[in-house]
Amino acid sequence: MNATSTITRQYGAAIALVSGLYSLISVTGGTGMMGSNSGLLMTILGIVVVIHGVVLLTPTLAVSETRVGR
Repeated sequence: MNATSTITRQYGAAIALVSGLYSLISVTGGTGMMGSNSGLLMTILGIVVVIHGVVLLTPTLAVSETRVGR
């Protein structure tokens, strides 16, 4: 993985974590949105986005390292 790809992944992860946490905080805040369908949807999307941000931060193997026998 080259430096540009690493920086792009970190940038994407930062955006995902911030937006996902913002969604979760805004739903669980004092607005009472948690009981509505839109609150449930926002919670699910917030969780998915946070997980996506964490996945972007996990190291990946290069394609050549994943091939067996090389």
